[in-house]
Parts: sequence; C-alpha cells; structure tokens
Amino acid sequence: MLTIFKKIWKFYADGIRSHKLGPPLLFLIFLKFFIMFAILKTFFFKPAMAGMTDEQKSETVGNNILRNHNDSTFNLKTD
Repeated sequence: MLTIFKKIWKFYADGIRSHKLGPPLLFLIFLKFFIMFAILKTFFFKPAMAGMTDEQKSETVGNNILRNHNDSTFNLKTD
C-alpha cells in the first residue's frame, strides 16, 4: 500500500520538476495559502465569542445548535 503512495508522489514530484512553470506555480500556491491562513485570519476573522465566560460560551453554542437543528428539520405532522 505504501509503494502506491510513493509512486504517486514520485509521479507528481517529477512532473513539477520537469515543467518549466512547475516551481513558480508551486511557490504561488504556497504563497496563496500563507496569505489566506496567516494574514487574513489574524486581521479579519476575530473570535466570535471573545470576552465571554465559559458558561456564556457553552450557552451560546447550545442555543445555536438547537436553533440550527430546529430550522433544518421538517415538521411532519400526521393527522
């Protein structure tokens, strides 16, 4: 099973190395992930429950789970 993964990895690694645009495109992909996760997350996605106590956090999560569950279920009343 492990040899299959090694063969697949070698196939992609050789393909990236042999192409003229392989390494620059790989660099752009890693740069994009760095920007998305490191920079955007720290500046734009603030913690939603910052400043709440543990009790308030658990109550908020419980209310959101129950609200989402009630909204997604069908009301199947049989007469």
